[in-house]
Amino acid sequence: MNDNKADNAGVITIPPFIYIIGLIAGLLIHYFYPRDFLPEAIAIWIGVPLMLVAFPIAVMAFKTFKQAENDPDVRTPTTTIVSVGVYRLSRNPMYLSLAILYLGISCWVNSLWCLLLVLPVLIVVHEGVIKREEKYLEKKFGDAYLQYKSKVRRWI
Repeated sequence: MNDNKADNAGVITIPPFIYIIGLIAGLLIHYFYPRDFLPEAIAIWIGVPLMLVAFPIAVMAFKTFKQAENDPDVRTPTTTIVSVGVYRLSRNPMYLSLAILYLGISCWVNSLWCLLLVLPVLIVVHEGVIKREEKYLEKKFGDAYLQYKSKVRRWI
């Protein structure tokens, strides 16, 4: 029997998939019903910097997580609380980087539909992933996680 199946947060799906589905849905709607929300000349100047900010956050979060010998795959057990590096500033820097990337792409392609879908995407991530992970981590690590949670904000 594989005990690893039971020792995880039981999230609804891998978080990047949620962001990708939202983005694809927004882009499909935009293809058939284009609605810009920024002047074209400004869209790229907002979108590209946001995307460029997202990548180092993701890389730092991923590296820090791996250095702590945790697997970023939400379907695997968490072995330790990571509270160093970008995890001193956010309990969810990987999800934060995905949200920033999503916003950057939304601006870059100048799609009102993508922008409007960011809220449902974040709600699904919050309810279907983050809340489940927090419950799992509280159960697994008890007071140590509660202390970390009280010191570090969920997003930023």
